[in-house]
Amino acid sequence: MRIAYISDTYLPETNGIVTAIARHSSALAERGHEFLILCPRYATTDPSGQKRISVRRFRAVCAGSNQDTRVALPWLPSMMRALRDFRPDIIHVHTPLAIGIAGVASAKLLRVPLIQTYHSYMPGFMQYLDPRRLLKLDTGPRREKNSRLSWHLGRLLYNRSDLVLAPSNTLVDEVRAHGIRPPVRYQTNGIELSEFPPKAEYSPRRRIVHIGRLGYEKHADVVIRAFAVFSADHPDWTLHVLGEGPAKPYLLRLTDELDMANRVQWSGFIHRARLAETYREADIFATASTIETQGLVVLEAMASGTPVVGVNALAIPEMARDGRDGIIVEPYDSEAMARAFARLADDDGLRERTGRNARESVTAHRLSDAVDRLERTYEAVASGQTKEPEDRSDNGIW
Repeated sequence: MRIAYISDTYLPETNGIVTAIARHSSALAERGHEFLILCPRYATTDPSGQKRISVRRFRAVCAGSNQDTRVALPWLPSMMRALRDFRPDIIHVHTPLAIGIAGVASAKLLRVPLIQTYHSYMPGFMQYLDPRRLLKLDTGPRREKNSRLSWHLGRLLYNRSDLVLAPSNTLVDEVRAHGIRPPVRYQTNGIELSEFPPKAEYSPRRRIVHIGRLGYEKHADVVIRAFAVFSADHPDWTLHVLGEGPAKPYLLRLTDELDMANRVQWSGFIHRARLAETYREADIFATASTIETQGLVVLEAMASGTPVVGVNALAIPEMARDGRDGIIVEPYDSEAMARAFARLADDDGLRERTGRNARESVTAHRLSDAVDRLERTYEAVASGQTKEPEDRSDNGIW
């Protein structure tokens, strides 16, 4: 098959969407499928394609409120020419910004079957359109609002699809409840388990880790405040924060205000081989993000055998089950998160049991199985089969 991937984010940017696009296209290209990836241009040193994968980039500028992200305004006729020359059997749009919108329009005008994946929880990112954020006048955290505007925009875009994919069953229910009319199917992004071998033993290193993009919507401030409470009774523990993002200056100030500067260690993005070791060296993985549609970092931590402390929001409690794979607390509650840290820190048996359970649970997201399912989906949609089965099992063409 010939498959076009269209995304407002791609290599060299690092995030869950990019990882999914890169892994899925590479695995399917090895099976003989041809890919065209339409995405932003970052620099003259941007990675090129590989065998059976071509990359076409569009001029882009930095987003005002998020310097790590590029915003491209593709010329629709140019995109349509690229797609017409490629002759795709399927167009798969991964993002709801300018390139993604142009991709949806192109699919409709060219009459090519269209799949969209709802990777990004749109209500959580609406704050970046606020003039105060754009002008950097507001640099503090905000709680997400389930805004009518975000879902109205979502319906305008996703209702043009032949099929919508969502990386968690929680999100499947969410988008259906907000009026997305095409069939909506669960499709895990998957994880390559061999990249994250589990820890061999659970003797405490007294280390909590937070890994991921430091966006305001990730609420790393809750993790830092929780650690400050926890550390009063656990003075020999440290918190490691890995990642970059627009909220980092605020988080650094918060750490100073809480007098935690000598207890919190900061790193930017690190090499993927070192990342696996970082997960294994941690006793606890912590996230307070309320906008995860799946949470790749959560799956990576679980694959490494590290118990998760997360919040009861969107897909987190579906990925890491409370009491089995870690501890789930209510969103924005730093006191409850501090108590969860203490439970795992003070109970070696609980920490080991939940860590080993987490490794077992994450096998349901094995990358090869995810790619098998995605390949069957492409074949079905290309042949006009988008009707949903009565249940969520992986039967028949699905």
